[in-house]
Amino acid sequence: MALELRKRMTAAPLAALVATVITLGAALSAPLWAQQIEYWIFDRFQSAKPRVYDPDTPVRIVDIDSAALAGLGQWPWPRTYVAEMLDRLTELGAAAVTFDILFAEPDRTSPERAQDAWARFGTVDMPQLKTLPNHDSILSEAIARAPVVLGSILANVTTQPIPKASVSTVGPSAEPHLPYFPGAEINLVSLEDAATGIGSMTLSDQVGGVVRTVPLLTRTTDAILPGLSIEALRVAQGQPGFIVKTVGASGEQGFGTRGIVSLRVGDFEIPTRSDGTFWVRYAGSQPERMVSAAPLLGPDWRSLKPQIEGRIIIIGTSAPGLRDLVTTPLMGRELGAVVHAEAIEQIIAQDFLVRPDWARGAEIVLIALGGVLMAIFAGLASALWSVLALALWVGAVVQGAWYSFDTYGLLLSPFWSVAGALFAWSAGSLLNFRIADREKSQVRAQFAQFLAPDVVDEIAANPERYLTPGGVDREITILFIDIRNFSTLSRDMNSQELIAYLNSFLTPVSDAIIEEGGTIDKYIGDAVMAFWNAPKPRPDHRAKALDAVLAIRKTVSALNEQHRRDGRPEVAFGVGVNTGVCAVGAIGSYRRLDYTCIGDAVNTAARLESLTKQYGLDACISERVATGAQAYALVELDFTTVVGRDRKPEKLFAVLGDAVVACAPRFQAIQAQTAQALECYRTRRFAEAVPLFETLAETEPQLAAYAAIMAGRADAYRADPPPAGWDGVSRPTVK
Repeated sequence: MALELRKRMTAAPLAALVATVITLGAALSAPLWAQQIEYWIFDRFQSAKPRVYDPDTPVRIVDIDSAALAGLGQWPWPRTYVAEMLDRLTELGAAAVTFDILFAEPDRTSPERAQDAWARFGTVDMPQLKTLPNHDSILSEAIARAPVVLGSILANVTTQPIPKASVSTVGPSAEPHLPYFPGAEINLVSLEDAATGIGSMTLSDQVGGVVRTVPLLTRTTDAILPGLSIEALRVAQGQPGFIVKTVGASGEQGFGTRGIVSLRVGDFEIPTRSDGTFWVRYAGSQPERMVSAAPLLGPDWRSLKPQIEGRIIIIGTSAPGLRDLVTTPLMGRELGAVVHAEAIEQIIAQDFLVRPDWARGAEIVLIALGGVLMAIFAGLASALWSVLALALWVGAVVQGAWYSFDTYGLLLSPFWSVAGALFAWSAGSLLNFRIADREKSQVRAQFAQFLAPDVVDEIAANPERYLTPGGVDREITILFIDIRNFSTLSRDMNSQELIAYLNSFLTPVSDAIIEEGGTIDKYIGDAVMAFWNAPKPRPDHRAKALDAVLAIRKTVSALNEQHRRDGRPEVAFGVGVNTGVCAVGAIGSYRRLDYTCIGDAVNTAARLESLTKQYGLDACISERVATGAQAYALVELDFTTVVGRDRKPEKLFAVLGDAVVACAPRFQAIQAQTAQALECYRTRRFAEAVPLFETLAETEPQLAAYAAIMAGRADAYRADPPPAGWDGVSRPTVK
């Protein structure tokens, strides 16, 4: 029995170890069938727990669906339809518009092509059609007006795409590791020239035909072409290109691998596989993600603004016969546009699946550990204990892989570890059964007692990335500027005229603010908010804000001269400027942060802008601004309360010019005359105040409307004096 026991203790573990060595060799060779099994397991993980979809993620798909075709006719539509759709998306505030559609051929519905076709068959001869605008030219012009990304299809052709984005590499060259295609099917050259971005729609060959990864960069004969998803993200952020980090860059190790580690586009960094592809973590089909093209091209298209504004738009089609269908881990038939949208969503959310370069090494270690464990139990344990050990090992490996996926988004395959343990256990057990047949009675008579096997250590290391919202308190000067009577103007213009008119104002205003060192916080329809002294400190922030006001006044005056020549309405505007301590910094949620400012001083600046309408001025300056910019030509206007604030009244000022104007005798006379009129007004000497204000209205054009308003007030008080205790403070009741 001792001899049989020694055979069992040596032969069975040896068989288990041999089986483990065979498994290690198979795992290192990575056969295709094994990859298919591993990827199938990863698919099941995703099916069990898809990515949680956030409807606030700024990505939407405009779907050319059956309803759109029913309303506008069969595809392909005239390019004028596409141009109209693009213009409307732009007006609705799309951050970027991406076409998952190829426009490789000229529009056959263009007038000149229709005429050629009719003339060819002797049907109709209407040469005047050739004088009408070309549909492709109309679409090209619409593309040039918007942040548009066009798609190319990688193929075995000689045509080369011309990317719009630059690619910088940190570390050794990334090109040898990128997927390669000889060329690409591209859009019409006129369309591509007008586009802001060019990206690849191709999702590359996938194991088992399931799209699990998306190529971020692809190499052709003459170019490196970004994928459609990251190109859309680049254009939406206004970035010039991408930064690729490879193994060998500072702090980057490959654990035996070479290639690409990550790609950065603007504010977002994406972990990649060595070939520059990255795993897509699917949320699956979501109705909130889809916007039908039918209402977009209908009369009520402006109602779609909440779904379009500030979002990356991908235009695709789900109509039968036009679908670009692919297979994903969650769906057997999914739109290609959805895959691109899912990729952008998880990049924005920074919610990634990662198969780290050490994953295969960890799996090899687990194969060896499982084999040794099975060998030990094969030699020392009974069949029951060895089965229990196998079950515990398999359960621990599978649970560890699931936990890594569920908690950290790590793709660690349990396949080879489980297969190796099963193979080792089977080899050892079969040999044991053979030996056991000869020593059945002896083995059954003696049962050894063993401790339960150790549970394998879980391997999981993936640092969490997040942005903590926060800011600092800093004194800043805030400016609000708004177009007067914009609602009235908008009723008298079509959409294109309105956009052109608005842009002709916002562009020089923005330039003036930026040239004077201001930070443009946001555009609010026809209004602009800006501030000074953050993020870059500027001790002269009050003066620079006033310089911006003077520059805006000058540039708008020139703009109005052009409007008069063109027969368009002139621009009237109001500016409010205030100084105060605000919280400034990255404010928002960890999903989306904006560099902005908040505080009571911001609200006051906005109220000052509103007060310009009540005083007939183009700018109202607070006392806190005036005290720090005394060299400027400032004129005190009034004491007034600010709607919505319970604090003491604000002393308002007008800015008539810079330091040169302030030194002029004419300005000093106007300043003295205004002060005298206000003194009479506040001391209830209304009969004296009226002629002083009336003279001021005739003397200084910039204060004419204000002086007339104040003269009217004084005259009204002269006829009906204010009550006793009147403090001379104006108290407006509307914003």
